[in-house]
Amino acid sequence: MGDIKALASKVVSSSTAQEEEQALEGVWESVYKNRIYVEVFSLDSEGSKSDINKLEDLSGVVKVQAVFSKNDQSFTLEWEPHELDNVFILFREK
Repeated sequence: MGDIKALASKVVSSSTAQEEEQALEGVWESVYKNRIYVEVFSLDSEGSKSDINKLEDLSGVVKVQAVFSKNDQSFTLEWEPHELDNVFILFREK
């Protein structure tokens, strides 16, 4: 999970949508290669948390929370995306 933490810091520190996209690509590669389970939630301005896949309207999303788990380890990444569509990189299949 250390690899995910290092890659996640690049997502948080990205200053553009393109940097964010590249950082999430790296996270996705690690998730795929290491068979890590991912849950992605949206947070609105009131702090309400919802499964991002179940939202019909993404306009109220302020932050995104991704929870990575494998065996008894987990790591949570929370950030304000530059481009919300980038978040869906985490759902790609190979």
